[in-house]
Amino acid sequence: MKTIVEIFKKRKTIFKELKLIDLKALGVKKRYEVYDAVDIKNRYFLIFRVERKSRFVSKNALDLVEIYEKILKTKEHNYKYIYVLFFSPFCSKSKKLLEERGFKVLDVTL
Repeated sequence: MKTIVEIFKKRKTIFKELKLIDLKALGVKKRYEVYDAVDIKNRYFLIFRVERKSRFVSKNALDLVEIYEKILKTKEHNYKYIYVLFFSPFCSKSKKLLEERGFKVLDVTL
């Protein structure tokens, strides 16, 4: 969580609230971290943290879209910003697919 705060601090966004969403409660068995955040200007963010050993491909991108749709149904409101933070290698097709759906993709591989 600290790394996420630092990444957005560099982008001049400060959160007043940052909560981890329990994906098991939504019936999702995938191993992603998803955060629900509100910044000091009361804008709502949904942040996906993707960290894995293998390459992130288009099939995985569709999983993120599916998880996003489930979250929208349970939270019953839209998010102004949807970010995907990649801490691992990813396919350019998956990045394109996510950006077409309104996600903002950040490559933060070290």
